[in-house]
Amino acid sequence: MYREFFLLLFKEAGRLPTVLSIAGITLVIGFLEGLNIGLLIPLLENLDSDGEGGGHWISRTIEDAFNRLGIPYSLGGIILVLAVVMIVTVSLKYRRMILEARARERFVVWLRTRNMSRLLSADMSFFHRQQMGVLTDTLTTQANHAGTGLYLVTDMLSSVGVII
Repeated sequence: MYREFFLLLFKEAGRLPTVLSIAGITLVIGFLEGLNIGLLIPLLENLDSDGEGGGHWISRTIEDAFNRLGIPYSLGGIILVLAVVMIVTVSLKYRRMILEARARERFVVWLRTRNMSRLLSADMSFFHRQQMGVLTDTLTTQANHAGTGLYLVTDMLSSVGVII
């Protein structure tokens, strides 16, 4: 079942470049959200700074990265980088949302077109056996639910990226 769904998504409805760009943006968003959470540790350590060295290993790693980039490792520098990471994350999420909406729309249109063409070529006895409510539900609700599955899959992948 999953094999057919992904073949359908890649070949017919989603187009491979769109799916790959959504996946790439999702991975970058997961990394940026993880970095965003990681920046909170040195931020909290700098708020409660009494001049002692050491700190958490994440703080030392971020301090090394700041020194290599030439950004001052202070409360202002951390807040500035945190704000930039948040703005980039939000803009990437917006771009991903647009790509997902387009892919979902193409997917739903493709499903409805496919179902309608098969209904038009069906024998009249098929319609006497079927209830109209089931056919209408298939063309409206079920196609939308299948399209929403694309969004849910990418959202789950983004959550996994934050955990990693």
